[in-house]
Amino acid sequence: MKKRENPLLGTGIWILMILLVFCFTPGCGGGGGGSDPPPGGGGGGGGGNPPPPPQPPAAPSGLSATGVSTSQINLAWTDNANNETAFQVQRSPAGQNNFAQVGGNLPANTVIFQDVGLPADTAFDYRVRAINGVGNSAFSNTDEGRTLVNNPPPPTAPSNLRLNGVTTTSTIPLAWNDNSNNELGFRVFRSPTGQNTFAQVGGDLPAGTTSFTDVGLPQATTFDYVVRSFNGGGESANSNLLTASTQGAPPPPPSFNANPAWTSAVGTSGTGPDLGSVLVPRGNRILRLNQNTGVMESEITDPLFQACVGIVNDNGTLYIADGSGNILQKVGNNPASAWKNVGIMAGMRQGAGRLWVVVLTGGNSRAVRNFRISDKQEGTQFPVLNNAAGLEFLPDGRIAVGTSTGNFAIYNQDGSIFAPQTNLGGGLGPICTLDANFYAVGNTGAQERVEIFRVGDAALSSQGTLTVRGGGVTGMVANPGAELYVMRGNDTSQRYNRN
Repeated sequence: MKKRENPLLGTGIWILMILLVFCFTPGCGGGGGGSDPPPGGGGGGGGGNPPPPPQPPAAPSGLSATGVSTSQINLAWTDNANNETAFQVQRSPAGQNNFAQVGGNLPANTVIFQDVGLPADTAFDYRVRAINGVGNSAFSNTDEGRTLVNNPPPPTAPSNLRLNGVTTTSTIPLAWNDNSNNELGFRVFRSPTGQNTFAQVGGDLPAGTTSFTDVGLPQATTFDYVVRSFNGGGESANSNLLTASTQGAPPPPPSFNANPAWTSAVGTSGTGPDLGSVLVPRGNRILRLNQNTGVMESEITDPLFQACVGIVNDNGTLYIADGSGNILQKVGNNPASAWKNVGIMAGMRQGAGRLWVVVLTGGNSRAVRNFRISDKQEGTQFPVLNNAAGLEFLPDGRIAVGTSTGNFAIYNQDGSIFAPQTNLGGGLGPICTLDANFYAVGNTGAQERVEIFRVGDAALSSQGTLTVRGGGVTGMVANPGAELYVMRGNDTSQRYNRN
């Protein structure tokens, strides 16, 4: 008989298998079979993710280094972090990449630093980083800074700015004295005369330069010039001011016609101009001659007159170079008085508010002395050629001196030579200004002539020759009408008219 299966037994086996599957499923028996908790939530035995760790700060940027003195460089940068605890500045000699920290750790949020105690005129490289407890940022950009140069004081101003030869229709040559030993160079400044609008011309000139020629100028135009020296400490004061003009169309060489009517017997050893007449010192008296006829109009005498050798008329006040060694002063009809004792003189002229005299200093030696008319103050004294017998203050401010042996030279007012010694042959003495462009030299040698020279010509190129009737010239003077009066030692004189 077939055995009958129990239905309850099969059902139980299925239930058992289901339970086994369920119990081995994740979460079985834990927390009552609940599902996995959400991240970070509670639940039976579940755990959350940890917070992120602290980070190093962001690197600073935009670093700049600027020298502000001979010993200090200032730094500035941008702070790009919000978690730094300090900043560190590092420095290296420029280009050597040998960085080391300077200044210690700087507080958080610092964006400037002053590096001090540095040597002058020295360059350094800088970089900056931020730090905190975790670590260091990258370095900022690198920037170079240089301390300033420790400059010397400005140099001493140049002096004696003067013409250095002859101007032309488009050029003006200049020269000056260099009075400093620490200049880097010189600068020449020019202004239309009287306008005080100086501007540099010619660029910076090297140290030691003492001359410059201004070129490309318009003809017949007048300019003012000053010169300054300079170095790292700045410019010097101005030199003296020089006024100079380019030439217009060159004038023709001068020529003269003798005027036979002017033949008064007035032998003399010196002359002086006067309004409408010619003053002629002669021994112990002064003759006043009509400038047109040569006829003596009057004579001036005084007990102090002794061997007068020169005369200057300063707005009606006469200054007489006397043989006693005194410069005498005579005002109107008042008696003469001793104005200044200077020594035995060989001639006197007026210029730049001063009386200029050639004075015997011993033997054949001579010196030029000058005295300010307003207060008798003496200016620079300088030696001149031996046997000096006459002088003239020229329109360009220089002094021409001639000698009885035929030598001739032109001096600047400080005594330096402008036109070196030249021998014109024969005896030479009297000199006079002919006009603004020429001056005349009396030559009493065998050739018996008067040479004409252009003012400012250091080469002394003759512009013409005038033969003197009878020779023996002892004095000359020219009036504003460009007439030349020549006196001779044989008591005859001659007036010459410009053509």
